[in-house]
Amino acid sequence: MAQAVDADALYEFTEVSRSLIASLRIDQVLQLADVLADAEAILEPSRMLMISGVPDLTRAWRALLLGPALFKFDDPAAFMAVQQHADQLANELLATFGWLLDVRHDYACIVRASGSSSGPVSVLTPYGANDHMALLLCTAIREQVHHGLWSGPDANGCLLVTIEDMAALFYSVRERYGDNWGNEARSRSSQSLLNDVYRKMRQMGVIRGPGDSGHVLVLPTAARYRATYDTPSAETAKATTLIRNRGKNNRKRQ
Repeated sequence: MAQAVDADALYEFTEVSRSLIASLRIDQVLQLADVLADAEAILEPSRMLMISGVPDLTRAWRALLLGPALFKFDDPAAFMAVQQHADQLANELLATFGWLLDVRHDYACIVRASGSSSGPVSVLTPYGANDHMALLLCTAIREQVHHGLWSGPDANGCLLVTIEDMAALFYSVRERYGDNWGNEARSRSSQSLLNDVYRKMRQMGVIRGPGDSGHVLVLPTAARYRATYDTPSAETAKATTLIRNRGKNNRKRQ
């Protein structure tokens, strides 16, 4: 495809695309491999400083479109470019895809309509037990910080939590809400469930890790979620019990 050097283009690869051939610099590939071989790299900023020459705004577009968000923690310069060109980016997203741009203090992300055919498949459903657990754990983390039980986030909005603290918090969430989960979830150990919840939360883009140092990095996007189960009030529960008792009495009279 012929294209001017400074032209902008967005390529969409569908199922019929069998391969993508790109020219890569072997020195950068080797440097990147060394970084990724470090188990603690998952808790570090994702931008590789040795790979230079890509404009800040281009990196911002890539992070936003690939998702789940562009974090100030990962690339402060690209995040600043989003803040400076927020109106331009928002207008282009809306005109091209019908999507919205949400810029917060520590991150920026794209907001798509539920069920949008032009966006990626949502990793969250209202039915899966792991989805419920992940959302409830996000809520519990938020409450820990709000009540001063955990230290607040750092300058980038991130929170470094030990795996022991996360395990204890998940155990309390299970004690409180576990009766709402399915039989399979209730029959498994808390650590086994927590490993699945970690996987779900990484897919959501709200945590990274755990790393070999025994820490989980909670990203600022975790604060987007707040969930609970609806519980009947005392009056409703009392009325429901009374109705049930009346039903039993009526059956005895028949």
